[in-house]
Amino acid sequence: MPLSLSYPCTPTLPTLVKIQIEDQGGNEIGTKTLTTDGTLTLYLRGYDGSNTFISYIPGTWTILGGIGTLSQSYGTSTIFNPTKVGIGTITVTDGSHTDTTEVITVLHGAAALLILSPQTATLTADGTQTYTGTAIDADGNQWDATPDITFTAQKGTFTNNIYAPKETGTWTITGTYLSLSATATVVVTTGEPATITLTLPQTTTTNATFTLTVSLTDAKGNPCNGTIALSNTTNSISPTTILLTNGTWTGQATITRLLNGGIDTITATYQTISKSATITVYITPGGTQTIGSNYGTITLIETGSITEDFYVTIKDAKG
Repeated sequence: MPLSLSYPCTPTLPTLVKIQIEDQGGNEIGTKTLTTDGTLTLYLRGYDGSNTFISYIPGTWTILGGIGTLSQSYGTSTIFNPTKVGIGTITVTDGSHTDTTEVITVLHGAAALLILSPQTATLTADGTQTYTGTAIDADGNQWDATPDITFTAQKGTFTNNIYAPKETGTWTITGTYLSLSATATVVVTTGEPATITLTLPQTTTTNATFTLTVSLTDAKGNPCNGTIALSNTTNSISPTTILLTNGTWTGQATITRLLNGGIDTITATYQTISKSATITVYITPGGTQTIGSNYGTITLIETGSITEDFYVTIKDAKG
């Protein structure tokens, strides 16, 4: 019988030539763009010189660029959690071989918070206020969301992000961005005085009182306080100064002198602003009225209730 010999067979192990960062489908990680709301699972695979897959290789993972975190820093895989807007790469090494991803770009995630600026503002009714809005995602990344925010005001109007007040007071500003909203507070004070309004009767009689109302407002109609000077054509109105409260004075006035033709003009003045209105003045029945002339002073006496036309002729000492 022939002699038969047997020897143990030792298989030839493949030589690890390179390691490669891949996704779950075995694709090399190329250039990636992620938001901070997403994740990326990475695997480390080893290949021989023929680019034949050998096995998953444990390695040490690091992030360059500070764009996020890793679920584990050592192992055959890791999960990248993007947290900061920017660009970076991920590198892994098994001690002998190294691989690095292409550039990974991280964008902000969905807005989780909206903040308006300024949070508080004070301005006059004549002014305007520009507002901006900052959106913040769950990881704290911020961006200017102003162009996409709808601004509204409790009182006043908006043109884009510019607020124009109207009524004085403390009001709420609201900004809406997607499903988020935020508020701010604005205090509106009185603007520069712009308009005087006079309310008075059509007629009065000399030395009798009549009700006069004087109002002062800014350009938006808000009341303004101040001291108003009163005058009339015959310089005989009383009072001559009044102090407004909440933008208005209502009181009793008197005119003591009659103007030829009976129509007098009352003027209210505040600094450079004035307003005039006419009133017809009659002689008080049974009373006297003094008028001026180029020759002296004439006193008229009315004893009845019927007004008659009359003429006065003035002569000098020679007739």
